[in-house]
Amino acid sequence: MLKAGTETVSTRFHSHVVLAGIMTAIFFILGGVGVIHHEMWRDELQPWMIVKDSNSLINLFENLKYESHSALLWHLLLYPISRFTHNPVAMQWYHLLIATGSIYLLWRFAPFTDFQKLLLSFSYFLFYEYSLISRSYALGVLLIFTLCAAYRRFQSSLPLPSILFFLAHTNVYSLILAIALGSTLFLQQGVAFFLNRNLTKLLAREKWDLLSSCLIFGLGVLTGIFQLIPPPDSSYDPGWYFQFDMGWLQTTLTTIWKGYVPIPTSSIRFWNTNLFEVFPTEIQTSFALILVIIVMSLLIRYPFVFFLYFCGTLGVLAFTYIKYFGFSRHHGHLFVLLIVCLWLAQKEHNLAADTRWDHFLNAVKEHFTTLIFSLQLIGGVFAFSMDLLHPFSASQAVAEFIRQEQLQHLTIIGARDFAVSPIAGFLDKRIYYPEGDRFGSFIIWDQRRWEISSDEILQKVKNIIQQQGTEVLLVLNYPLAVHNTQHLNIAPPIHFSQSIVSDETYYVYRIQDPQKLLDSK
Repeated sequence: MLKAGTETVSTRFHSHVVLAGIMTAIFFILGGVGVIHHEMWRDELQPWMIVKDSNSLINLFENLKYESHSALLWHLLLYPISRFTHNPVAMQWYHLLIATGSIYLLWRFAPFTDFQKLLLSFSYFLFYEYSLISRSYALGVLLIFTLCAAYRRFQSSLPLPSILFFLAHTNVYSLILAIALGSTLFLQQGVAFFLNRNLTKLLAREKWDLLSSCLIFGLGVLTGIFQLIPPPDSSYDPGWYFQFDMGWLQTTLTTIWKGYVPIPTSSIRFWNTNLFEVFPTEIQTSFALILVIIVMSLLIRYPFVFFLYFCGTLGVLAFTYIKYFGFSRHHGHLFVLLIVCLWLAQKEHNLAADTRWDHFLNAVKEHFTTLIFSLQLIGGVFAFSMDLLHPFSASQAVAEFIRQEQLQHLTIIGARDFAVSPIAGFLDKRIYYPEGDRFGSFIIWDQRRWEISSDEILQKVKNIIQQQGTEVLLVLNYPLAVHNTQHLNIAPPIHFSQSIVSDETYYVYRIQDPQKLLDSK
Protein backbone atom coordinates (compact mmCIF):
# COMPACT_ATOMS: atom_id res chain seq x y z
CA MET A 1 0.00 0.00 0.00
CA LEU A 2 2.84 2.39 0.84
CA LYS A 3 4.45 1.74 -2.51
CA ALA A 4 1.17 2.28 -4.34
CA GLY A 5 0.56 5.52 -2.44
CA THR A 6 4.07 6.72 -3.21
CA GLU A 7 3.57 5.95 -6.90
CA THR A 8 0.28 7.91 -6.85
CA VAL A 9 1.95 10.98 -5.32
CA SER A 10 4.83 10.69 -7.80
CA THR A 11 2.39 10.43 -10.72
CA ARG A 12 0.45 13.48 -9.57
CA PHE A 13 3.68 15.44 -9.15
CA HIS A 14 4.85 14.44 -12.61
CA SER A 15 1.52 15.37 -14.25
CA HIS A 16 1.55 18.70 -12.39
CA VAL A 17 5.03 19.51 -13.72
CA VAL A 18 4.04 18.45 -17.24
CA LEU A 19 0.92 20.63 -17.14
CA ALA A 20 3.00 23.59 -15.93
CA GLY A 21 5.39 23.05 -18.83
CA ILE A 22 2.59 22.79 -21.41
CA MET A 23 0.78 25.92 -20.23
CA THR A 24 4.04 27.85 -20.04
CA ALA A 25 4.83 26.85 -23.63
CA ILE A 26 1.36 27.91 -24.79
CA PHE A 27 1.77 31.26 -23.08
CA PHE A 28 5.17 31.80 -24.70
CA ILE A 29 3.87 30.90 -28.18
CA LEU A 30 0.87 33.21 -27.92
CA GLY A 31 3.04 35.89 -26.39
CA GLY A 32 5.47 35.50 -29.28
CA VAL A 33 2.65 36.13 -31.73
CA GLY A 34 1.82 39.27 -29.78
CA VAL A 35 5.45 40.43 -29.71
CA ILE A 36 5.74 40.07 -33.49
CA HIS A 37 2.70 42.32 -33.95
CA HIS A 38 3.44 44.83 -31.17
CA GLU A 39 4.97 48.18 -32.15
CA MET A 40 6.94 49.54 -29.19
CA TRP A 41 6.21 52.99 -27.84
CA ARG A 42 8.47 55.56 -26.21
CA ASP A 43 8.47 54.19 -22.65
CA GLU A 44 9.64 50.82 -23.94
CA LEU A 45 12.41 52.24 -26.10
CA GLN A 46 13.66 54.87 -23.63
CA PRO A 47 15.47 52.29 -21.40
CA TRP A 48 16.79 50.48 -24.47
CA MET A 49 18.25 53.66 -25.95
CA ILE A 50 19.78 54.60 -22.59
CA VAL A 51 21.66 51.31 -22.24
CA LYS A 52 22.53 51.15 -25.95
CA ASP A 53 24.05 54.61 -25.96
CA SER A 54 25.88 54.21 -22.64
CA ASN A 55 29.54 53.38 -23.35
CA SER A 56 30.13 51.99 -19.84
CA LEU A 57 28.30 51.10 -16.65
CA ILE A 58 29.46 54.36 -15.10
CA ASN A 59 28.02 56.23 -18.08
CA LEU A 60 24.81 54.22 -17.66
CA PHE A 61 24.45 55.40 -14.06
CA GLU A 62 24.99 58.98 -15.25
CA ASN A 63 22.33 58.65 -17.92
CA LEU A 64 19.84 57.22 -15.42
CA LYS A 65 19.87 60.16 -13.04
CA TYR A 66 16.92 61.89 -14.73
CA GLU A 67 14.74 58.78 -14.93
CA SER A 68 13.61 58.77 -11.26
CA HIS A 69 11.83 55.42 -11.52
CA SER A 70 14.06 53.12 -9.44
CA ALA A 71 14.37 50.80 -12.47
CA LEU A 72 18.10 50.14 -12.15
CA LEU A 73 17.76 46.35 -12.34
CA TRP A 74 15.93 46.46 -15.68
CA HIS A 75 18.62 48.65 -17.22
CA LEU A 76 21.42 46.47 -15.87
CA LEU A 77 19.82 43.37 -17.37
CA LEU A 78 19.40 45.09 -20.75
CA TYR A 79 22.97 46.41 -20.78
CA PRO A 80 24.75 43.15 -21.78
CA ILE A 81 22.16 42.48 -24.51
CA SER A 82 22.80 45.92 -25.99
CA ARG A 83 26.51 45.04 -26.29
CA PHE A 84 25.60 42.35 -28.85
CA THR A 85 22.85 44.04 -30.81
CA HIS A 86 21.23 47.45 -31.30
CA ASN A 87 17.96 45.89 -32.46
CA PRO A 88 15.29 46.62 -29.81
CA VAL A 89 13.40 43.47 -30.81
CA ALA A 90 15.95 41.58 -28.69
CA MET A 91 14.57 43.41 -25.67
CA GLN A 92 11.03 42.34 -26.54
CA TRP A 93 11.91 38.64 -26.62
CA TYR A 94 13.95 38.95 -23.45
CA HIS A 95 11.00 40.63 -21.76
CA LEU A 96 8.69 37.85 -22.96
CA LEU A 97 10.99 35.25 -21.40
CA ILE A 98 10.73 37.10 -18.08
CA ALA A 99 6.93 37.20 -18.32
CA THR A 100 6.88 33.51 -19.24
CA GLY A 101 8.95 32.72 -16.16
CA SER A 102 6.22 34.23 -14.00
CA ILE A 103 3.63 32.02 -15.67
CA TYR A 104 5.72 28.92 -14.99
CA LEU A 105 6.00 29.84 -11.30
CA LEU A 106 2.25 30.41 -11.23
CA TRP A 107 1.44 26.99 -12.67
CA ARG A 108 4.16 25.19 -10.75
CA PHE A 109 3.75 26.63 -7.27
CA ALA A 110 0.56 28.72 -6.87
CA PRO A 111 -2.14 27.03 -4.75
CA PHE A 112 -4.93 28.05 -7.14
CA THR A 113 -7.09 25.65 -9.11
CA ASP A 114 -6.05 24.84 -12.67
CA PHE A 115 -9.02 26.84 -13.95
CA GLN A 116 -8.02 29.88 -11.90
CA LYS A 117 -4.43 29.58 -13.15
CA LEU A 118 -5.72 29.47 -16.71
CA LEU A 119 -7.75 32.64 -16.15
CA LEU A 120 -4.83 34.40 -14.48
CA SER A 121 -2.32 33.37 -17.14
CA PHE A 122 -4.27 35.29 -19.78
CA SER A 123 -5.41 38.14 -17.56
CA TYR A 124 -5.04 41.76 -18.58
CA PHE A 125 -1.86 42.50 -16.69
CA LEU A 126 -0.01 39.17 -16.93
CA PHE A 127 -0.93 38.48 -20.56
CA TYR A 128 -0.90 41.99 -21.99
CA GLU A 129 0.34 44.92 -19.93
CA TYR A 130 3.26 43.08 -18.29
CA SER A 131 3.95 40.74 -21.21
CA LEU A 132 3.68 42.46 -24.59
CA ILE A 133 4.71 45.92 -23.41
CA SER A 134 8.40 45.73 -22.50
CA ARG A 135 8.83 47.55 -19.20
CA SER A 136 10.35 46.75 -15.82
CA TYR A 137 6.97 45.67 -14.41
CA ALA A 138 7.26 42.09 -15.67
CA LEU A 139 10.54 41.76 -13.79
CA GLY A 140 8.81 42.90 -10.62
CA VAL A 141 6.06 40.29 -11.08
CA LEU A 142 8.68 37.56 -11.61
CA LEU A 143 10.48 38.48 -8.38
CA ILE A 144 7.22 38.66 -6.42
CA PHE A 145 6.07 35.27 -7.70
CA THR A 146 9.52 33.88 -6.90
CA LEU A 147 9.12 35.11 -3.33
CA CYS A 148 5.67 33.48 -3.09
CA ALA A 149 7.09 30.20 -4.43
CA ALA A 150 9.99 30.35 -1.95
CA TYR A 151 7.75 31.25 1.02
CA ARG A 152 8.20 28.72 3.86
CA ARG A 153 10.50 26.57 1.69
CA PHE A 154 13.82 27.52 3.27
CA GLN A 155 15.16 27.08 6.78
CA SER A 156 17.19 30.23 6.32
CA SER A 157 15.38 33.53 5.85
CA LEU A 158 18.13 35.00 3.65
CA PRO A 159 16.64 34.10 0.22
CA LEU A 160 13.52 36.19 0.81
CA PRO A 161 15.30 39.48 1.73
CA SER A 162 17.61 38.92 -1.23
CA ILE A 163 14.59 38.76 -3.52
CA LEU A 164 13.22 41.91 -1.88
CA PHE A 165 16.56 43.66 -2.44
CA PHE A 166 16.26 43.19 -6.20
CA LEU A 167 12.54 43.95 -6.13
CA ALA A 168 13.29 47.36 -4.60
CA HIS A 169 15.36 48.22 -7.69
CA THR A 170 12.70 47.25 -10.24
CA ASN A 171 10.32 50.25 -10.17
CA VAL A 172 8.75 52.51 -7.59
CA TYR A 173 5.60 50.39 -7.22
CA SER A 174 7.63 47.23 -6.72
CA LEU A 175 9.62 49.18 -4.12
CA ILE A 176 6.39 49.95 -2.25
CA LEU A 177 5.36 46.28 -2.39
CA ALA A 178 8.87 45.24 -1.32
CA ILE A 179 8.52 47.41 1.80
CA ALA A 180 5.12 45.88 2.57
CA LEU A 181 6.36 42.33 1.96
CA GLY A 182 9.53 42.86 3.99
CA SER A 183 7.65 44.43 6.89
CA THR A 184 5.23 41.48 6.90
CA LEU A 185 8.01 38.88 6.86
CA PHE A 186 9.91 40.55 9.68
CA LEU A 187 6.73 41.00 11.72
CA GLN A 188 5.96 37.33 11.22
CA GLN A 189 9.45 36.33 12.30
CA GLY A 190 9.33 38.65 15.29
CA VAL A 191 6.06 37.20 16.52
CA ALA A 192 7.48 33.69 16.10
CA PHE A 193 10.47 34.66 18.24
CA PHE A 194 8.32 35.94 21.07
CA LEU A 195 5.95 32.98 20.96
CA ASN A 196 8.81 30.50 21.06
CA ARG A 197 9.60 29.19 24.53
CA ASN A 198 13.31 28.87 23.84
CA LEU A 199 13.61 32.50 22.74
CA THR A 200 17.20 32.93 23.97
CA LYS A 201 18.38 29.76 22.28
CA LEU A 202 16.53 30.63 19.10
CA LEU A 203 18.01 34.12 18.96
CA ALA A 204 21.48 32.78 19.56
CA ARG A 205 21.10 30.32 16.69
CA GLU A 206 19.48 32.67 14.20
CA LYS A 207 20.68 36.13 15.20
CA TRP A 208 23.20 36.36 12.34
CA ASP A 209 20.57 35.18 9.90
CA LEU A 210 18.21 37.86 11.20
CA LEU A 211 20.83 40.61 11.15
CA SER A 212 21.90 39.70 7.63
CA SER A 213 18.29 39.71 6.46
CA CYS A 214 17.69 43.14 7.98
CA LEU A 215 20.85 44.49 6.40
CA ILE A 216 20.02 43.14 2.93
CA PHE A 217 16.43 44.36 3.06
CA GLY A 218 17.30 47.76 4.52
CA LEU A 219 20.07 48.34 2.00
CA GLY A 220 17.75 47.45 -0.86
CA VAL A 221 15.04 49.85 0.32
CA LEU A 222 17.43 52.73 1.02
CA THR A 223 19.23 52.47 -2.32
CA GLY A 224 15.89 52.05 -4.10
CA ILE A 225 14.59 55.24 -2.50
CA PHE A 226 17.86 57.03 -3.30
CA GLN A 227 17.31 56.36 -7.00
CA LEU A 228 13.97 58.15 -6.83
CA ILE A 229 15.50 61.45 -5.72
CA PRO A 230 15.60 63.69 -8.80
CA PRO A 231 18.63 65.91 -9.51
CA PRO A 232 18.20 69.66 -8.90
CA ASP A 233 17.85 70.42 -12.61
CA SER A 234 15.22 67.76 -13.32
CA SER A 235 12.25 68.91 -15.41
CA TYR A 236 10.13 65.86 -14.58
CA ASP A 237 9.12 66.09 -10.94
CA PRO A 238 5.35 66.12 -10.26
CA GLY A 239 5.88 67.37 -6.71
CA TRP A 240 4.03 66.29 -3.58
CA TYR A 241 0.40 66.87 -2.68
CA PHE A 242 -0.36 66.68 1.05
CA GLN A 243 -3.63 68.61 1.18
CA PHE A 244 -6.83 66.77 2.03
CA ASP A 245 -9.20 66.79 -0.92
CA MET A 246 -12.24 64.50 -0.75
CA GLY A 247 -12.74 64.58 -4.51
CA TRP A 248 -9.11 63.67 -5.17
CA LEU A 249 -9.29 60.95 -2.51
CA GLN A 250 -12.30 59.41 -4.22
CA THR A 251 -10.54 59.58 -7.58
CA THR A 252 -7.53 57.84 -6.04
CA LEU A 253 -9.72 55.06 -4.63
CA THR A 254 -11.12 54.35 -8.09
CA THR A 255 -7.70 52.97 -9.05
CA ILE A 256 -8.55 49.88 -6.94
CA TRP A 257 -11.47 49.13 -9.23
CA LYS A 258 -9.39 49.89 -12.30
CA GLY A 259 -6.63 47.60 -11.08
CA TYR A 260 -8.94 44.70 -10.21
CA VAL A 261 -11.34 45.01 -13.17
CA PRO A 262 -9.34 46.45 -16.12
CA ILE A 263 -11.89 46.04 -18.90
CA PRO A 264 -11.10 48.74 -21.50
CA THR A 265 -13.50 50.57 -23.78
CA SER A 266 -13.99 49.14 -27.25
CA SER A 267 -12.32 51.92 -29.30
CA ILE A 268 -8.89 51.77 -30.93
CA ARG A 269 -7.69 54.12 -28.17
CA PHE A 270 -8.63 51.55 -25.52
CA TRP A 271 -5.32 51.70 -23.68
CA ASN A 272 -5.50 53.29 -20.20
CA THR A 273 -9.30 53.38 -20.37
CA ASN A 274 -11.84 51.54 -18.28
CA LEU A 275 -15.34 50.55 -19.33
CA PHE A 276 -16.75 51.63 -15.96
CA GLU A 277 -15.44 55.18 -16.22
CA VAL A 278 -18.87 56.11 -17.58
CA PHE A 279 -20.12 55.90 -13.98
CA PRO A 280 -19.69 58.90 -11.67
CA THR A 281 -16.62 58.92 -9.45
CA GLU A 282 -18.75 58.33 -6.36
CA ILE A 283 -20.12 55.07 -7.80
CA GLN A 284 -16.66 53.92 -8.88
CA THR A 285 -15.39 54.67 -5.38
CA SER A 286 -18.23 52.61 -3.89
CA PHE A 287 -17.31 49.69 -6.16
CA ALA A 288 -13.69 49.97 -5.03
CA LEU A 289 -14.55 50.07 -1.33
CA ILE A 290 -16.85 47.07 -1.68
CA LEU A 291 -14.01 45.11 -3.28
CA VAL A 292 -11.61 46.09 -0.49
CA ILE A 293 -14.11 45.13 2.22
CA ILE A 294 -14.67 41.73 0.59
CA VAL A 295 -10.93 41.05 0.32
CA MET A 296 -10.22 42.15 3.89
CA SER A 297 -13.10 39.98 5.16
CA LEU A 298 -11.65 36.96 3.38
CA LEU A 299 -8.12 37.63 4.67
CA ILE A 300 -9.00 38.48 8.28
CA ARG A 301 -8.34 34.87 9.32
CA TYR A 302 -4.71 35.22 8.22
CA PRO A 303 -3.32 38.14 10.27
CA PHE A 304 0.03 38.46 8.49
CA VAL A 305 -1.54 38.26 5.03
CA PHE A 306 -4.15 40.79 6.16
CA PHE A 307 -1.33 43.08 7.33
CA LEU A 308 0.42 42.69 3.97
CA TYR A 309 -2.73 43.53 2.03
CA PHE A 310 -3.50 46.54 4.21
CA CYS A 311 0.03 47.98 4.12
CA GLY A 312 0.63 47.29 0.42
CA THR A 313 -2.71 48.72 -0.71
CA LEU A 314 -2.33 51.75 1.54
CA GLY A 315 1.22 52.33 0.28
CA VAL A 316 0.26 52.25 -3.40
CA LEU A 317 -2.79 54.46 -2.81
CA ALA A 318 -0.77 56.93 -0.76
CA PHE A 319 1.81 57.26 -3.53
CA THR A 320 -1.01 57.67 -6.06
CA TYR A 321 -2.60 60.42 -3.96
CA ILE A 322 0.41 62.48 -2.92
CA LYS A 323 2.82 61.99 -5.82
CA TYR A 324 1.70 60.46 -9.11
CA PHE A 325 -1.74 59.26 -10.18
CA GLY A 326 -0.42 56.99 -12.91
CA PHE A 327 -2.13 54.79 -15.47
CA SER A 328 -3.42 51.22 -15.77
CA ARG A 329 0.08 49.72 -15.73
CA HIS A 330 0.68 51.39 -12.36
CA HIS A 331 -2.71 50.55 -10.88
CA GLY A 332 -2.10 46.92 -11.85
CA HIS A 333 0.26 46.56 -8.89
CA LEU A 334 -2.81 46.61 -6.67
CA PHE A 335 -3.94 43.49 -8.52
CA VAL A 336 -0.47 41.91 -8.24
CA LEU A 337 -0.70 42.48 -4.48
CA LEU A 338 -4.13 40.81 -4.47
CA ILE A 339 -2.65 37.77 -6.24
CA VAL A 340 0.12 37.56 -3.65
CA CYS A 341 -2.30 37.80 -0.73
CA LEU A 342 -4.65 35.16 -2.15
CA TRP A 343 -1.62 32.95 -2.87
CA LEU A 344 -0.19 33.24 0.64
CA ALA A 345 -3.61 33.00 2.28
CA GLN A 346 -4.27 29.69 0.56
CA LYS A 347 -0.89 28.44 1.76
CA GLU A 348 -1.79 29.41 5.32
CA HIS A 349 -5.19 27.79 4.93
CA ASN A 350 -3.62 24.51 3.84
CA LEU A 351 -1.54 24.49 7.04
CA ALA A 352 -4.41 25.27 9.41
CA ALA A 353 -7.26 23.22 10.81
CA ASP A 354 -10.36 23.42 8.63
CA THR A 355 -13.55 24.13 10.60
CA ARG A 356 -16.96 24.48 9.00
CA TRP A 357 -16.68 28.27 9.13
CA ASP A 358 -13.21 28.11 7.59
CA HIS A 359 -14.54 25.83 4.88
CA PHE A 360 -17.37 28.27 4.11
CA LEU A 361 -15.10 31.33 3.94
CA ASN A 362 -12.60 29.46 1.81
CA ALA A 363 -15.40 28.54 -0.61
CA VAL A 364 -16.39 32.22 -0.82
CA LYS A 365 -12.76 33.13 -1.43
CA GLU A 366 -12.56 30.59 -4.24
CA HIS A 367 -15.64 32.01 -5.97
CA PHE A 368 -14.42 35.59 -5.52
CA THR A 369 -10.99 34.68 -6.90
CA THR A 370 -12.53 33.00 -9.94
CA LEU A 371 -14.78 36.02 -10.58
CA ILE A 372 -11.96 38.58 -10.43
CA PHE A 373 -9.66 36.41 -12.56
CA SER A 374 -12.46 35.95 -15.12
CA LEU A 375 -12.94 39.71 -15.44
CA GLN A 376 -9.21 40.08 -15.86
CA LEU A 377 -9.31 37.48 -18.64
CA ILE A 378 -11.91 39.50 -20.55
CA GLY A 379 -9.69 42.58 -20.42
CA GLY A 380 -6.59 40.62 -21.34
CA VAL A 381 -8.03 38.86 -24.38
CA PHE A 382 -9.60 42.09 -25.65
CA ALA A 383 -6.41 44.16 -25.28
CA PHE A 384 -4.27 41.43 -26.84
CA SER A 385 -6.64 41.18 -29.82
CA MET A 386 -6.69 44.95 -30.34
CA ASP A 387 -2.91 45.04 -30.28
CA LEU A 388 -2.84 42.38 -33.01
CA LEU A 389 -5.29 44.32 -35.19
CA HIS A 390 -3.95 47.87 -34.75
CA PRO A 391 -0.48 49.43 -34.47
CA PHE A 392 0.32 50.27 -30.87
CA SER A 393 2.48 53.17 -32.04
CA ALA A 394 3.03 54.66 -35.50
CA SER A 395 6.73 55.17 -34.77
CA GLN A 396 7.79 51.86 -36.32
CA ALA A 397 5.83 52.65 -39.49
CA VAL A 398 7.61 56.02 -39.76
CA ALA A 399 11.00 54.33 -39.34
CA GLU A 400 10.14 51.77 -42.03
CA PHE A 401 9.01 54.55 -44.38
CA ILE A 402 12.27 56.43 -43.86
CA ARG A 403 14.27 53.30 -44.66
CA GLN A 404 12.17 52.40 -47.71
CA GLU A 405 12.58 55.90 -49.13
CA GLN A 406 16.30 55.78 -48.26
CA LEU A 407 16.04 58.97 -46.23
CA GLN A 408 17.88 57.78 -43.12
CA HIS A 409 20.99 59.71 -44.18
CA LEU A 410 19.12 63.00 -43.76
CA THR A 411 19.12 64.97 -40.55
CA ILE A 412 15.90 64.20 -38.68
CA ILE A 413 14.33 66.87 -36.50
CA GLY A 414 11.65 65.66 -34.12
CA ALA A 415 9.07 67.36 -31.91
CA ARG A 416 7.56 66.85 -29.45
CA ASP A 417 10.76 65.18 -28.42
CA PHE A 418 9.34 62.50 -26.12
CA ALA A 419 6.72 61.43 -28.68
CA VAL A 420 9.18 61.26 -31.58
CA SER A 421 11.96 59.54 -29.61
CA PRO A 422 10.89 55.93 -30.41
CA ILE A 423 11.70 56.64 -34.07
CA ALA A 424 15.31 57.18 -33.01
CA GLY A 425 15.21 53.78 -31.32
CA PHE A 426 13.96 51.98 -34.42
CA LEU A 427 16.39 53.78 -36.75
CA ASP A 428 19.32 53.51 -34.32
CA LYS A 429 20.00 57.14 -35.20
CA ARG A 430 20.42 60.33 -33.25
CA ILE A 431 17.65 62.89 -33.81
CA TYR A 432 17.76 66.63 -33.28
CA TYR A 433 15.28 67.61 -30.54
CA PRO A 434 14.39 71.33 -30.70
CA GLU A 435 13.02 71.34 -27.13
CA GLY A 436 16.46 70.63 -25.73
CA ASP A 437 18.40 72.12 -28.66
CA ARG A 438 20.53 68.97 -29.03
CA PHE A 439 20.98 65.73 -30.90
CA GLY A 440 20.26 62.49 -29.08
CA SER A 441 18.20 59.32 -28.90
CA PHE A 442 16.72 59.00 -25.40
CA ILE A 443 15.13 62.02 -23.73
CA ILE A 444 17.09 63.84 -21.04
CA TRP A 445 14.52 65.23 -18.61
CA ASP A 446 16.50 68.27 -17.49
CA GLN A 447 15.63 71.96 -17.32
CA ARG A 448 17.31 72.60 -20.63
CA ARG A 449 14.08 71.46 -22.26
CA TRP A 450 11.35 74.00 -22.93
CA GLU A 451 8.14 74.25 -24.90
CA ILE A 452 8.73 75.48 -28.42
CA SER A 453 6.39 76.85 -31.09
CA SER A 454 6.13 75.79 -34.73
CA ASP A 455 7.70 79.08 -35.85
CA GLU A 456 10.67 78.51 -33.55
CA ILE A 457 11.03 74.94 -34.84
CA LEU A 458 11.15 76.14 -38.44
CA GLN A 459 13.78 78.72 -37.55
CA LYS A 460 15.92 75.92 -36.12
CA VAL A 461 15.23 73.85 -39.25
CA LYS A 462 16.43 76.73 -41.42
CA ASN A 463 19.59 77.11 -39.32
CA ILE A 464 20.42 73.40 -39.69
CA ILE A 465 19.79 73.47 -43.48
CA GLN A 466 22.06 76.49 -43.83
CA GLN A 467 24.77 74.82 -41.77
CA GLN A 468 24.62 71.43 -43.51
CA GLY A 469 23.48 72.48 -46.97
CA THR A 470 21.05 69.56 -47.33
CA GLU A 471 17.35 68.93 -46.95
CA VAL A 472 16.04 67.63 -43.63
CA LEU A 473 13.14 65.54 -42.36
CA LEU A 474 10.86 67.16 -39.84
CA VAL A 475 8.77 64.69 -37.83
CA LEU A 476 6.01 66.09 -35.64
CA ASN A 477 3.26 64.43 -33.65
CA TYR A 478 0.93 67.29 -34.63
CA PRO A 479 0.28 69.11 -37.93
CA LEU A 480 2.58 72.01 -38.67
CA ALA A 481 0.89 75.37 -38.14
CA VAL A 482 3.04 78.40 -38.88
CA HIS A 483 2.64 82.06 -39.75
CA ASN A 484 5.96 82.23 -41.56
CA THR A 485 7.55 79.36 -43.50
CA GLN A 486 10.98 80.99 -43.14
CA HIS A 487 11.18 80.88 -46.98
CA LEU A 488 11.57 77.11 -46.85
CA ASN A 489 10.31 74.62 -49.42
CA ILE A 490 8.02 72.37 -47.33
CA ALA A 491 6.56 69.35 -49.11
CA PRO A 492 3.06 68.14 -48.16
CA PRO A 493 3.31 65.86 -45.13
CA ILE A 494 3.00 62.10 -44.99
CA HIS A 495 0.55 61.39 -42.19
CA PHE A 496 0.81 58.24 -40.04
CA SER A 497 -2.43 58.17 -38.09
CA GLN A 498 -2.87 54.52 -37.07
CA SER A 499 -1.84 54.19 -33.43
CA ILE A 500 -3.34 52.93 -30.19
CA VAL A 501 -1.17 55.45 -28.31
CA SER A 502 -2.98 58.68 -29.07
CA ASP A 503 0.02 61.03 -29.20
CA GLU A 504 2.27 58.76 -31.26
CA THR A 505 0.77 59.61 -34.64
CA TYR A 506 3.08 61.58 -36.89
CA TYR A 507 3.43 64.07 -39.74
CA VAL A 508 6.63 63.71 -41.78
CA TYR A 509 7.79 66.77 -43.75
CA ARG A 510 10.63 66.98 -46.25
CA ILE A 511 12.04 70.49 -46.09
CA GLN A 512 14.54 72.22 -48.38
CA ASP A 513 15.96 75.69 -48.73
CA PRO A 514 14.92 77.01 -52.20
CA GLN A 515 18.08 79.10 -52.46
CA LYS A 516 20.24 76.03 -51.80
CA LEU A 517 18.37 74.21 -54.57
CA LEU A 518 19.03 77.04 -57.03
CA ASP A 519 22.70 77.16 -56.07
CA SER A 520 23.09 73.42 -56.59
CA LYS A 521 21.56 73.68 -60.06
